[in-house]
Amino acid sequence: MCLANVSHTFLVEDEEVPGHRGFICKPCFCLSFGADNCQELCLHGLQCNRNRYDEAVSPTPTEDTWREIANGFWEKWNFPNCLGALDGKHVQIEKPANSGSQYFNYLKFFSIVLLALVDADYRFRVIHVGDYGRSSDGGVYAGSALGIGMEGGTLHVPPNAPLPGAVEEDALPYVMVADAAFPLKTYMMRPYPGPVNNHHMRIYNYRLSRARMVVENAFGILATRWRVLYTRISVQPKNVDAIVIACCILHNYLLSPTDNVRLMEEAEAHGRRMRRIGNVGGHRTSNDARAVRQKFCEFFNSPEGSVHWQDRMRRSDGAEAEPCAAHTEDVERSSFIKTAAQLIRQSERSGAEMHVVG
Repeated sequence: MCLANVSHTFLVEDEEVPGHRGFICKPCFCLSFGADNCQELCLHGLQCNRNRYDEAVSPTPTEDTWREIANGFWEKWNFPNCLGALDGKHVQIEKPANSGSQYFNYLKFFSIVLLALVDADYRFRVIHVGDYGRSSDGGVYAGSALGIGMEGGTLHVPPNAPLPGAVEEDALPYVMVADAAFPLKTYMMRPYPGPVNNHHMRIYNYRLSRARMVVENAFGILATRWRVLYTRISVQPKNVDAIVIACCILHNYLLSPTDNVRLMEEAEAHGRRMRRIGNVGGHRTSNDARAVRQKFCEFFNSPEGSVHWQDRMRRSDGAEAEPCAAHTEDVERSSFIKTAAQLIRQSERSGAEMHVVG
């Protein structure tokens, strides 16, 4: 029985009943369930949600779907030909029995990995849940359906398209944006590595980080609303998978501009974040991938692709010390949240509504 089909309201009462342990759940007509039965019912409902997500909520994207996502990134976050922002987080769990070190990650706790591709409106478009915590430093993305599909060209990604204002001959591929933990591919852009003193490269890194922060804030909204993701979840790993997927489904249903601002600002104020995963693939890159990144870099520094505030965000003074990665991300995250809040409030004033799909 799926929870969506349960029509009775259950009241949780602290009452001792022969044959039952702890709390019992009683509907209005006094039919009682033990705590164990309620847990089984809830987990069965989560599994039904997972099956529905696989079958209906997350169908294989079409070219039109990818173009819709790309239009959103260009209009809201000034990054063209973008299929989504990609990142992964650790979900902390209780150590499963007889699991050895499979779930033990480099941060010294037990976890599973949530990998997600998010659109410009903080909506989860693709998620991959359940890899062992220790596998965070290799193979998570490459072994996912998204990684296999992108590498094999089976996900109906639109053909190369020119960037806004560019000529047809300069068509570039549609790409995902990610941080330095991910490999550079022709279909995945990451920052230029190390301290960067070249002004054009710093502009590129800023523009990519601005688009990528969408996924960081989607995780922040998710975990601030479903705070179980900030805790150590004490159920079997297969049930943790179902819980995480249910949280992502409900996140998409409950997206609202006002709540987005409140939850992002709350998470930032309290400094709460899900733990990031480590390197998820090798760092060998092809000349083609480097050429694509260079084209995006040139575009962001051209009259057609530049935005008027980017020079204020990245000084061209070569003597300026490059800040550490953690400090840079904190500053950019704070700036991103302020920008997102302004856009959302402006949208509310104009009467626009966010389009949410189940």
